[in-house]
Amino acid sequence: MAADCKSAAPWSYGGSNPPLSTRFERLSERQGVLRGDTEEPAAKPLEKKFLMNKLSVAMGAYVLLAILAWQTLTDEKFRWGVLVILGYFAVKTLLHLREQVRERENGEGSAEQ
Repeated sequence: MAADCKSAAPWSYGGSNPPLSTRFERLSERQGVLRGDTEEPAAKPLEKKFLMNKLSVAMGAYVLLAILAWQTLTDEKFRWGVLVILGYFAVKTLLHLREQVRERENGEGSAEQ
């Protein structure tokens, strides 16, 4: 085997900058591995709390944008249009959260069976 990089196969040569891992893990899985747990990790309540915190921040941002739009926009049609669009995004955010919670509950239920 030659010492230069041109003779090595492209998938086997790391060079001075080796390829990074492309594996993704959930935080709860990583915590379970660090604790040595082989069963369900105890981070599930933490995940739900994190989702609720994200929801509160998102809804707070929508409310703030709605207040700013109401105070700064003078044209009534445009003002109401912006508020309708913000309301649409708020509803989409709530529906997405409900879907995530339902998927996690279904995932936990199927793992226990």
